[in-house]
Amino acid sequence: MSAGERPRSRGDGLRRAVRDGGFTIIELIMVIVIAGVMTAVVVARWPGSELEVYPLAHTLGQNVRYAQSLAMSHTGNFSIRNLGANGYQILDATNSTVHPNSNVTLTGGANISAFNITFNSLGTPSAAGNISISANGATARVLVTATTGAVTVQ
Repeated sequence: MSAGERPRSRGDGLRRAVRDGGFTIIELIMVIVIAGVMTAVVVARWPGSELEVYPLAHTLGQNVRYAQSLAMSHTGNFSIRNLGANGYQILDATNSTVHPNSNVTLTGGANISAFNITFNSLGTPSAAGNISISANGATARVLVTATTGAVTVQ
């Protein structure tokens, strides 16, 4: 060390790297984390992803349960059935829609198999159901148990 220099501290190497135009390890880690998060978001929203069909199946499962609860609370028959290849509706005993949101249209080019399930006042379905929803090469199933009306999404 010469007469005009100050003593070196441990942080001098990092300061020199920043002055010389390099990146600190913290900056590199932050860039990697941000790139990872962006990649995860893009992959989840990528067209053709299997992730698109499962939310549709879960919504259908919830609507099947809703039709069942309507039948039990109103002590009458309520049905849920497909409307062509890309939708379904919830109907009361007179085949009237329950409310304006009872007609559901699937988005993203999804298709649904034919089904018609009627629940009685005890919540028992008329038959077991095996409903398939497919989109972009992926398929999910909504199963309705014959005796209990239990709904499972696979």
